[in-house]
Amino acid sequence: VTVKPSYTERKPNVDRLHFDRPINILIAEDNHINQDLVGIVLKSLGATFEFANNGHEAVTMFNKNKYDLVIMDVQMPIMSGLDATKNIRKVDQDVPIIALTANVYKEDIDICKASGMNDHLPKPFTDEQIFEAVQNWVIKRLKYIDISYLKKIGFGDASLIEELGSKIIAQNRLFLNNYKISVDIEDWAAVSSIVHQWKSTSKIIGIGQLQDLLKSIEAALDTMEGGFDYNTQYDRLQEICDGVELEMKSLVAC
Repeated sequence: VTVKPSYTERKPNVDRLHFDRPINILIAEDNHINQDLVGIVLKSLGATFEFANNGHEAVTMFNKNKYDLVIMDVQMPIMSGLDATKNIRKVDQDVPIIALTANVYKEDIDICKASGMNDHLPKPFTDEQIFEAVQNWVIKRLKYIDISYLKKIGFGDASLIEELGSKIIAQNRLFLNNYKISVDIEDWAAVSSIVHQWKSTSKIIGIGQLQDLLKSIEAALDTMEGGFDYNTQYDRLQEICDGVELEMKSLVAC
């Protein structure tokens, strides 16, 4: 169901903001005032969108249409946003789903992410917050870097994030090189030390795929599991590090 906002006289403060390519968004929200407000902003930003009035409608519409992103209210009748997200994740693991919620405590956000949501928008929201969320998850979508976490530890300072990014890239290269050398000479104590340090660092900077892979390597080292291919893991480590580097450079360039 495509709905035109009724409050057309409101002009949001987004004159300087506009998406640089077509974006189609599904908005699951039962409150018609909130539908109007989100719709006005997205229309001004250049996005197309459709509304679902509850979680069940959202799932049905998602299965029939192609969307670049879903904005999902958490508390809705018939089916909640959490349950709708879980249903969507059964058929699509990749589409970004952003919670729209007045509950922004850490435990509430954790519940949203546990259901399969990627991020959240507060109620009330600003024009800039919606723009940034869509920009991050669709325009500048990142596979390896958790941009929200990176901005948090960089205090939103672009120059600080750029500096942090350069250090992350250099450190990954060093760890990767030392891992390869130690595996080649079968110095498992050195490999274990490298993996442990690298895992701790990847946790701090929020590179989830890297952290998960390092955990599996560390577990194999702890048991000296036979048949574990450390060279294959090196290839995967290199793939992730290359991806992090490309994403970090593209993020800084934007």
